[in-house]
Amino acid sequence: MSRELSASFINALDADSVEVFFAIELFFDTQTLRFWSGLGELPIPNGAGFDVYTGSGGLIAISGITESADIAATGADITLSAFPSNLLGLALAEPYQGRKCKIYLGVIDRTTSTTEASALTQIFTGQMDQMNIEEGAETSAIQLKVESRLIQLNKPRSLRYTSANQKSRSGVDSSGNVISFSGDKGFDFVEDLQDKKFGWGRSA
Repeated sequence: MSRELSASFINALDADSVEVFFAIELFFDTQTLRFWSGLGELPIPNGAGFDVYTGSGGLIAISGITESADIAATGADITLSAFPSNLLGLALAEPYQGRKCKIYLGVIDRTTSTTEASALTQIFTGQMDQMNIEEGAETSAIQLKVESRLIQLNKPRSLRYTSANQKSRSGVDSSGNVISFSGDKGFDFVEDLQDKKFGWGRSA
């Protein structure tokens, strides 16, 4: 499947000197971590301001990003070497499976010696699946497997259209507040409908 590039991204590629980089966002429950494959901190526009990405010194390795014309779940592998201590703490203490991950391809126009990203395009979004920590004598690395959201199509759904199942569910409203459906009566009479007899029209 083709991916449309923005005009700003195409124009940035026409500069005399450009630097192409990868950037990732990891959305944990308590905070969002942002890294890019260069050095130092990089402000990247987000529409309302800037998000600051921490440089990994080229120690981000991303592989396995593929696209298909078919409806198929594809994944990506991210390896981060020399990771910061806050990422290790999140990996060990917080649930990460099912949390969102985004991967970007960006361009910096070095002709003007800018310290900001000139353009950014999203090349993959998915959910964190497995995180493996490899600690060696001299170096350590975190390997993160990210699955496409389409992987959910392969998982069986255990939900049922029953009153008990509906009352056990919860959700989140537009303000981010957790709401409970324990008082929902929408499915209370579903079972009775199977043998329900309705009179239609005039009686004989």
